[in-house]
Amino acid sequence: MKKAMNRKLFFLTVISLLVAGIAGCGSKAPVSENVVTAATATLSSPEDRCASANLPKEVAKVTRLMRSFDDVSVLAQATPKG
Repeated sequence: MKKAMNRKLFFLTVISLLVAGIAGCGSKAPVSENVVTAATATLSSPEDRCASANLPKEVAKVTRLMRSFDDVSVLAQATPKG
């Protein structure tokens, strides 16, 4: 029963990470042209995390988090209760 609960927690975590990653993609809301100031004119736009050139880097981040979760999950199962 505990194994099933750990599995559900794992899948919930993976799904949450995927949803958060997808939510971070896309464009921002349009800004009115007359609101642009000197400070905002000098700032560059943030890079799109969903661009094909950036995908390997973003996938590597998710993979690292999943491996870390797996390691901690196995360690928690092997640690005696007490």
